[in-house]
Amino acid sequence: MNNSFSIAKNEDGAYVLCFSESIYNVEAVKNAAFKHTHLFFVKVKHQDNGHLNVIMKAKNELDDDILISHIYEFHNDLLCEQVKIDLSNRFGKLREIIYEHAFSPIDEKE
Repeated sequence: MNNSFSIAKNEDGAYVLCFSESIYNVEAVKNAAFKHTHLFFVKVKHQDNGHLNVIMKAKNELDDDILISHIYEFHNDLLCEQVKIDLSNRFGKLREIIYEHAFSPIDEKE
């Protein structure tokens, strides 16, 4: 698979989402999946081909169009989680310096 994202429905009625680990890391996938556990039973599986599978089975009977809408919401949440991680990796040290300065005693700032 060359795409960074795909969706398929398996014989059990669960949706299988496949994400490229070159785009999304497992931490972002798990964080996004956790936000949707009120609607879905979720399983995250690492694949040997550099992809992550997320298997999402609805907890309640819902129309396929509604389920797909929720799955795309999951994908949006995944993008947000990945951006947070990317920004933290890029600017985390700067954030720590600002935090330390902001909360240091006043006499140390002079």
